[in-house]
Amino acid sequence: MTEGSTPTDEQLLADGFTPEQVAAIDKRANAALDAASVDAAREKQYVDALLVEREGYARFGRIDRVAEVDAELERRGHKAAAQARSAAAPTKPRGRRQAATEEA
Repeated sequence: MTEGSTPTDEQLLADGFTPEQVAAIDKRANAALDAASVDAAREKQYVDALLVEREGYARFGRIDRVAEVDAELERRGHKAAAQARSAAAPTKPRGRRQAATEEA
């Protein structure tokens, strides 16, 4: 067995572990994998929420808030934040339409 590889149940039993010990080892290994996948899913949800938040700020011209969200995205390792920042040029907020007046 090489360093960093996970032994199979058969190898553990051959090394003298009891079936109960092998089951406990498997349970701990699966729990670690589950925790890692939960952390990855939570991080993805957080980044997705930041992207939605950023889109809303960009839509309404809140450049200061967009920069704050971009900084958090970059801190989280999201590389598209810099590209999104350059692509989302601020738009001028639209005003009310002028009602057509009748000329008499």
